[in-house]
Amino acid sequence: MNTFWLALLSACWTYPILSGILMFLFRRKAKTGKTILAILAIFSVLVWVVRLGGLSTTSTVVDAWLGMTPLFFICSLFWWLAFRNIKIQKTLGIIGLVVVLLPNYIASTIGALALGEATAHYSPYDEQHLNESVIYKDFIIRKPSGKRIELHRKIKWMPLLERRFFSKKLNESRIYQQSLDATFDESKSELYLQLTIPHIDSVVWKKTIPIQIK
Repeated sequence: MNTFWLALLSACWTYPILSGILMFLFRRKAKTGKTILAILAIFSVLVWVVRLGGLSTTSTVVDAWLGMTPLFFICSLFWWLAFRNIKIQKTLGIIGLVVVLLPNYIASTIGALALGEATAHYSPYDEQHLNESVIYKDFIIRKPSGKRIELHRKIKWMPLLERRFFSKKLNESRIYQQSLDATFDESKSELYLQLTIPHIDSVVWKKTIPIQIK
């Protein structure tokens, strides 16, 4: 089950509702509403700056929810405008909600399977803890067939966070949708991968990848 996909669907359905409730509670407190919107905007930008820098949480579900914070901010902004007494603000808010929510709910209902296909390469196909701090993850690449492999290291002083320090694409159809055995030799900075057929215990593919620590 693609937990990343399910987390995205839950965010698509709940974020517009939760943001509407939040802005409704502060509809008569303009200053507080603006402060909340500013915090959400800053938080959304920071989340994506951190993600693009290779930092993530140890939970795929939490990563998906955090990645959807821009949706929460945008919905909050349009809800806040919709609850204003000034006609032009109210009109812009309602139009904005229609423009955002209509494709959002179409994508998370009728287009749910397509959304799952589009986000499959963001959800790990396999994940292995190679030692106390290093985590191996691989992701499916559909065109061309293969995998994207990543190594992450847990942050000692904040164990719920991890930092990606290696990423590489392997365009080999043989390993597509296959679970690989991974071993990491940190002293040599080498990652060893192999594909084994369980029934006959035969290694049909193997590869040694030098790791350049970022």
